[in-house]
Amino acid sequence: LSAGQRELVLGEAAYLRQLADQMDEQITKGQLTEAAKIGRRYLSVSSNPGRCSGIKLKLAAVSARSGSTEEALRLYREVAHHGRAHDMERQNAFAFMARLQNRTGQRDEALATWRLLLRNYPRGLHEREALRELVRATCGIDDQESRSLRSRLAERSRDDRNIEQLLHRCTP
Repeated sequence: LSAGQRELVLGEAAYLRQLADQMDEQITKGQLTEAAKIGRRYLSVSSNPGRCSGIKLKLAAVSARSGSTEEALRLYREVAHHGRAHDMERQNAFAFMARLQNRTGQRDEALATWRLLLRNYPRGLHEREALRELVRATCGIDDQESRSLRSRLAERSRDDRNIEQLLHRCTP
């Protein structure tokens, strides 16, 4: 990089850090509309949109809390399916998306998202939650998938009384 290009890159990085800090401040204050504006500005000025997963997750959460479900789901999908996002960010995007889908009555989509999360991250951050949701959805069904889900959940949740009760209730 030439000296001018390096200053531009450093200037952009400092400005993006400032925007991220301002977004966090507005979220803390409960100023969600302003936080969303700052998040969108961040995304519009970043020269590397592939590295904006953290801001996209925050903007999705702000959008969901503000009632902009479609925008939130779109942002979660971008992070979950973008190859440059870190695994932890992608796992969180899948889980947050499934929770939002469930809260907004998109039960089938939520279950599909939990399945996709388990397929991509079988021992991931949200494995137990995904298993629990899928076991609840298949409660009383006696097919191979349902038995496998119950078995995996039992294995991962030893000594968890609530899970034991769920498994007992759902096993045909």
